[in-house]
Amino acid sequence: PNIKIIFSGYGGSDFISHAKIMEEMALLLGVDKNKIITLLKPKDTFEEALAVKDIVGDNYFFLVTSASHMQRSLKIFSDHNLNAIASAGHFYLERETNLSFKELVPQAKFLKMSEVVLHEKIGLLWWNIRQKLFNKFANIH
Repeated sequence: PNIKIIFSGYGGSDFISHAKIMEEMALLLGVDKNKIITLLKPKDTFEEALAVKDIVGDNYFFLVTSASHMQRSLKIFSDHNLNAIASAGHFYLERETNLSFKELVPQAKFLKMSEVVLHEKIGLLWWNIRQKLFNKFANIH
């Protein structure tokens, strides 16, 4: 009965943020408005971790994000000493696959998967570089 749902998600060039869209969907599904916290300001996972930390502190919580984004999200949240429990959704592949000839033919969906993987790998690399630089300069003072 005391559970809260925190929605976050920057809209980028979209007119309405992803957080607001998810909030509106939850309300349509009958979730009590008093159980919803919508974070409209964070623009990336780093800012989301900071905002969530202010709300949950040291408590455990379920982190729901796309399966492709989960590794980077968990790393960033963990680096902020947040106790996230992974709860992934939006899987690109829902089964083990043995490649068949049909799956070797170029298709747009496979290009999208490649784009997502590359985006997440670069994001994780950037986070690691950013953390090393921050820690290096923090130790100077």
